[in-house]
Amino acid sequence: CGDVDRIEFGMQKVMNSSPARDGHPSILQLYDIELKLARLSSNELVFKFTYPQIASCGRLVKKPNYFAFITAPGPTCCHHTAYMCHVFYAPRVDQVKQILSNISDGFQRTSCTV
Repeated sequence: CGDVDRIEFGMQKVMNSSPARDGHPSILQLYDIELKLARLSSNELVFKFTYPQIASCGRLVKKPNYFAFITAPGPTCCHHTAYMCHVFYAPRVDQVKQILSNISDGFQRTSCTV
């Protein structure tokens, strides 16, 4: 499903299927029980996930500025086709480490609350 060992596979699949371009400048907002992605230019909400919807998160060793998390459509869903890999780029490796740590902490904090 969305186990951590699927991060590399999911990231490679997304990165290989997406045309090379600048991407969509966005801001990833981490809150106590959820995270949100909004467009930088318009503040338009792109998506929102509670931490229990996140099955795993990680990064590529060979491309340390890229990171991802895998989500299910709901906290109790376990259909193979329902999982999605969301890939991001951060300009600094220390930012990637902090973001992944915060996502992991958010999952631990909310695993029994949402």
